Amino acid sequence: MPALIDKIDDKVGQAYGGWPDRLYLVGKDGKIAYAGRRGPSGFAPEEWEKAIVAELQKLRAAAPPPPVAPKDKAEPPSGEPGKRER
Repeated sequence: MPALIDKIDDKVGQAYGGWPDRLYLVGKDGKIAYAGRRGPSGFAPEEWEKAIVAELQKLRAAAPPPPVAPKDKAEPPSGEPGKRER
């Protein structure tokens, strides 16, 4: 999982700071998909989970479909779908 670290000047920390903690989820498109509120009481696990699920669904929808096996190799040897010769 990629992680970003603020420089020594702490500009990102000052802009997005959330003492003592704050969670962000950045989508594949670079946009903030979830921004937690400040402090431990500002973290909403249900909202965090929904945001993660939504981002994963976007990734799955954008992914190419899995390859399909050629028809002659997908059929059982008997010619009757679902049955094999003994």
